[in-house]
Formats: sequence, C-alpha cells, structure tokens
Amino acid sequence: MPSPLRYPRAPMRFALVMLLIPTLVLAAPPRADIARALQEEGLVGAVWATVDDDGAASVDAAGFANARTARPMRADDRVQVGSIAKTLLATGLLHLATEGRIELDAPVSSVLPAVEFDNPWEATDPVLIRHLLDHTAGLDDMRLWQIFSLRATPDTPLATAFEDDKRPLRVRSKPGSRFSYSNTGYTLLGRVIEAVTDQPYERWLDDQLLRPLGMHDSTFGFVSQTGPNADARLAMGHFEDGATQDAVPMFLRPSGQFTTTAADMARFAQFLMSDGALGRKSFIDPALMRSRGHAAGTEASYAGLQVGYALGLALRDRHGTVGLCHGGDTVGFRAMLCVFPDQRRAFFVAFNADVESADYARLRGMIIDALDVRTRPIPVVASSLDPDEWEGFYILAPNRFATFEWVDMLFGFIHVSRDVGGDGDGLRLRTLQAQPMVCSDPVISCSGVTFSRRHK
Repeated sequence: MPSPLRYPRAPMRFALVMLLIPTLVLAAPPRADIARALQEEGLVGAVWATVDDDGAASVDAAGFANARTARPMRADDRVQVGSIAKTLLATGLLHLATEGRIELDAPVSSVLPAVEFDNPWEATDPVLIRHLLDHTAGLDDMRLWQIFSLRATPDTPLATAFEDDKRPLRVRSKPGSRFSYSNTGYTLLGRVIEAVTDQPYERWLDDQLLRPLGMHDSTFGFVSQTGPNADARLAMGHFEDGATQDAVPMFLRPSGQFTTTAADMARFAQFLMSDGALGRKSFIDPALMRSRGHAAGTEASYAGLQVGYALGLALRDRHGTVGLCHGGDTVGFRAMLCVFPDQRRAFFVAFNADVESADYARLRGMIIDALDVRTRPIPVVASSLDPDEWEGFYILAPNRFATFEWVDMLFGFIHVSRDVGGDGDGLRLRTLQAQPMVCSDPVISCSGVTFSRRHK
C-alpha cells in the first residue's frame, strides 16, 4: 500500500501549513504495476508522489535503491532530479523579486558586470534576468569541457565554469525572441543569487526557500552515495544493465544539482498550485505565480502558440493532458514534475536509472492515469492553409549546442509533407531518428515549434 500523507486543503495562503494526517483516499498507481513496468523496461527503481484535488498526497516506491546490493527502494529515500533544480532555483529568484531585491527585467550586466556577452542586439535588446529564466537569452546550452570534466569540486566557484574559455558568451538569437534551453543561463542565475545575497547560492536557497516551504529533506548542496558527502538514504544511480554510478560534482551545478524526496516534492507541488503566500505573507507575487509556464514576447507566442516555457516551468501536453512540467536527468537518474492547476492535482516521479532504451513515458502515463486528470477540450480552429504550403525541410533554430550546429542541420532536420495516406488534410513529419508522425491539423497539432525554412 502507498505510504499515505495528508496535506489538509486550507485556504490558498495557508496551503503550506501541512499537517501529516493519515488518509486512504489517494490517487496513486498500484505499486505492483509500477514494479512490473520497471522490470519490463530494464529500469531499477522509482519513487513517486501524487497530489489529489482534495489536498491528499501519496508517496510510494518500487524496485531497488541499489541494484548491486538489492536494497529495496523506500518511499522516503532521497533521489537526485537533475534539471528540476531549475524550477526550484527560479522559485527562489521569484522570491527575491517579490521582496524587491532584484528586477526580472534588469540587464544581467547590472548584477554581473564581469560577465561579457557577444550580443549583436545589445543596444536595443540586452540579455535580461527574465531571459535567463525563460531560456530566451539566445545562449548556447553548454560547452563540452563543462560537462566532461572531473575537475569540479562541491565548492568550486561558479565563475570557474566560464574561465576556460575567455571569449564573451555568444548570443545566437535576439534576446527574448526564441526559446533555446540553456544550462549556461541557469548557472548564471546561480551567480545572480550569489551577487544579490552575498552568500553561496546553495546556502541561501536551502535557508530562504526550502526551509520556509517545509522541504527539510532537500538540499541544493552536493550529496553523493560515497565519499565525504555520502548519505545512506540517497539511492544509487544506474545506467544500462544495472551498472551503478555515484554522483560527482559538476561545474554547472545551479542548473541540475538538487537532492530531495518524493514527500518534499509533493510539498513543492502544493506550493506551485497556490497563490504564492506562506501564512499571511506573500512569498511570491501572485501575478508571477500565474505567469509561470506562459511564454510572452517570443516569436512563437506572437504566432499564437499557447504552450511554452516561462519562469522555470513549461506548459506542455503530457499524455493528452496540459500541465506545467519540468523534467530532469543527471548521473544515473531521470525525473519529472507536473502540476495541473485547473484540476488541483500533481505528480512527481524519479527513476534511479538513466537507460536510453527505456520507455519512461509509459510509467509517467500510469501515474497520470491514476490521477484521473481530465483533459481540457482543445478548441477546433479552422485552417485556411493548404497542407502543401507547409511542405519542406525544417531545422531547429537555434539548436541547443552551437558546437553541433552543422550536425543538427544535417541529421536533425524535419521533413514536412501532406499525409497522402490519410484524408489528405493532415501533415506527415519525418526525421532520420524516429518513426514518422502524422498531425491531423497543421494549425493545432503541428505548429508547436517555430520553423525556420531553409529550402522547399
């Protein structure tokens, strides 16, 4: 049976006063079903939490915390969540903005004058703090030496992540105009926190974000399964065939270093569905809370695209259900957090294995099914465009890694054509790396990215 927790449904501004009262009315998938799916997908273990619309939260676990020792995964085991750290770090920055200590629309250079940008649009469109939060700064994702290095230590200064390359940070698209995921950008946000608070970003976030939210089993600090930073409650990371891998320090740690539990992530999900108040005080301005995930000012938003990324969360269609989500992966782990504010439900799941062939979407879908999240009807929009007008080759612009721009152009393109096998009104999308996808309506289903036509 799941480990039951009860977070009473208080008025919105008291949502974080969470007394743990047992309940049996929980929206959670059967543990046996998850355990079976883990085995079939070649995964090791998982912990998950679901939050129901009456304020009840369930946490549970299946599989193994360590494949080598066969220690079972427990619901209170700690896990690492990779880029979900960005959602929490962004929440800390929104708290600073609510307190008036930073201005989201201030140029990054006003807080970090030592950071140089090679920005052709600098005179009219400097890189703003908001652009870093929204992944619209036009920055490269990361550089190879920042990833494949064992030189980083748990307390390496964040500036070190940029010192091996003395060139200014290249801005590849006009700031604010296009989404392009960037771990570099969120590492700069860690430096913004340090500049504003005069503290290591980990210490400030642990004290001023996690503690008020009641996330006492979580930390931005470095935690590993071995060595001086070891924690016996931290599940081991794994790769294919159960190969174990302990955590190692990273240069870009603000973008992906975070250790937590399923229960703490349930508390965080509760907060994300609140109006941003703790007790009688506004912790995050309600307007900022409402704008999370709702992109504005980009080419895609001007074109009418409703899904997007803003302030640390992405508005996405997950298994036919629109929600605010963020995924993450790090050494030996993959995780996903989704909240559905309209339905007042949420889930978090972390797997302690990073296996390329595994169908993680299958397991996430099982959790979503258990939540019984009702899909919002998608309005039918009549399109006057002939599918033949969409035909051509498209590339992602900009691509995430400048180093691989030519590789992505040659092998990551999408070919769009009329779906001649259907009713003739749909589009067929083909790539070199996946099965063709048929989209029934080009306006609703196929315009979810901003296309840059190279040739037809």
